[in-house]
Amino acid sequence: PALCVRLSVLDDSDPTPYAVPEAPTRLLVSASPDGRIHTVRFSDALEAFWEAVDGQRRPDQIAGALRIERGAVEAALKGLAGLGALVRSSGALAADQSA
Repeated sequence: PALCVRLSVLDDSDPTPYAVPEAPTRLLVSASPDGRIHTVRFSDALEAFWEAVDGQRRPDQIAGALRIERGAVEAALKGLAGLGALVRSSGALAADQSA
């Protein structure tokens, strides 16, 4: 909401510089079970994690493939599931690629 207000009052006298990012911005947009909409900026690390969560690999396999601790994988899976970004696929969590 604050960004919308800010954009609505922009004019040429605004001293705040606006730079265009050099690289494209990747966003994950999801709806949580309670109906809230969430956006998360995709870093390279999050993109690698997202691709590894394919519904076929177990958390320990994801941890091994990405060389991160299993606890970190489980915490990330829990966080993404809470955002509504993961779906169950044959009993395993998978990235929701429907968008």
